[in-house]
Amino acid sequence: LGPVAQRMDARHADRMKMDWWCGTVLPTNWKLAMEAFMESYHVMQTHRQLFDVSPAATLQYGRNNDDLPVNEDVSGKALANLMVDFHAVLSDGMGGSMVHQTEIAVLEKLRDTDLPGDLMQGAQEFYGRAFREVEDDTRQRGADIFDIARVQAEQPYNAVEFMFPHFFLLPVLGSMASYRVRPLTPETCLFEIWSLIIRPEGQPHDTPTEPTMLPYDSQDFPEIPRQDYSNLPIQQLGLHNLDFMRIGKGFQGHDSEGLISNYQRLIDGYLAGLDAETLRTAQNIVNCGFDSTILDIGF
Repeated sequence: LGPVAQRMDARHADRMKMDWWCGTVLPTNWKLAMEAFMESYHVMQTHRQLFDVSPAATLQYGRNNDDLPVNEDVSGKALANLMVDFHAVLSDGMGGSMVHQTEIAVLEKLRDTDLPGDLMQGAQEFYGRAFREVEDDTRQRGADIFDIARVQAEQPYNAVEFMFPHFFLLPVLGSMASYRVRPLTPETCLFEIWSLIIRPEGQPHDTPTEPTMLPYDSQDFPEIPRQDYSNLPIQQLGLHNLDFMRIGKGFQGHDSEGLISNYQRLIDGYLAGLDAETLRTAQNIVNCGFDSTILDIGF
């Protein structure tokens, strides 16, 4: 797996328990479904409700239309409230995965905190307090959570961590979401989502033993996956009308879709039958976070 394994081990991924597990059959090639979660460039349009409460979102990708919010000038109490809003919208949109409802209850206590006027300093102070408060709350409820602040300093994470060929973990504070995508036919794939938390040992819970299967356009899916699922079948149709595709550069040449290139070149290496050591080295490099740049994987 490479360095991603250390980042996930530090966050006790092996101790995560399922809150829920859902699956669907998407009318989409599995590789296209994977690529939807290898970049965040799509968020400003696909997940507009999340982008609108993202501090400094337009600093990364610029402004492609006049109605995008300008949140980079927010400071003090307004920044604290925006940070709480962002995590609440993310949690709600992911059905309580990525950021669990128990964590949102803790973050709500940080509203109206008077943060420093500098955006980066204010965000760092907010997360420093959030890490401590969430960790303390989790321990008080009897769960042996990792030291969030220390782990973040020693093993910085990506909000979407990819593991070749078909698996994602999405950590934020102490909980995670997880995606797995598997091919069924050239035009369909099985897409599964888990909500994962660190639960007190021995706490009774009706842990799922199989996914709850839903139609891909079911309103029972949380808002964010539902928005992605609405795009993907249309993109699948569009691919049949293209001779080739190119990945996006984003704002000021930002390689926002580099992981897509890295991932596809690794698939090419497997199809070409390259030797195991070359592929292992390449896979260690490709297993990384979303919004990666295009990397040299050795072939």
